[in-house]
Amino acid sequence: MTEEPNKEPNKGSKKALNLDPISQLNDGQKNTLYVLLLVLCGLGLNLLLPRLMGSLGLPLYLDSIGTLSVAAMGGYVPGVITAFATNGLNTIFDHEAIYYAILSIL
Repeated sequence: MTEEPNKEPNKGSKKALNLDPISQLNDGQKNTLYVLLLVLCGLGLNLLLPRLMGSLGLPLYLDSIGTLSVAAMGGYVPGVITAFATNGLNTIFDHEAIYYAILSIL
């Protein structure tokens, strides 16, 4: 009567651990996460592209590419949030940017 040391009892009853946090979210939470990431990417585009064009000396005004992209992919409300956040952050560097907040939201 020798028992095999490598054989585990109830081997079939083990459950695999699911380490993917996205798969545990419901559809509403996935949509919220998608919109949040979309707004952050649009905000990054709105802040980085004008500075890149300014440092390269190119006369291109790419300060609303992120807002337009977010509004096209996510809808009106994420586009408005992106525009307002962009102008709010731009006021740190340029105090006159706050005057353009209403224009970019429209």
